[in-house]
Amino acid sequence: MPEAWDYEQAVAQIEAIIAQIESGSLSLTEVFAQFEVATTNLARCDAFLKEHRTQADLRIEQLQGNALPPKATSELTEESAAVDDDVPF
Repeated sequence: MPEAWDYEQAVAQIEAIIAQIESGSLSLTEVFAQFEVATTNLARCDAFLKEHRTQADLRIEQLQGNALPPKATSELTEESAAVDDDVPF
């Protein structure tokens, strides 16, 4: 069974790779291999943060009452369109 991905562990691995590269102790081949691992982890961390940021923003909107369920939004649009048709001017 594959091990679950962990954000903090990925960040720690990225930091360790940076330290290794900066130390100058790796061969050029090892630098490129470690760089690939670090950039893969960075992309996954970025996606993780974006996904959770979006979820948090949606929850905040719901708590503030700014977000209406999709059905309520479409009903509101239909009602306002009907009201606009009744306006005499």
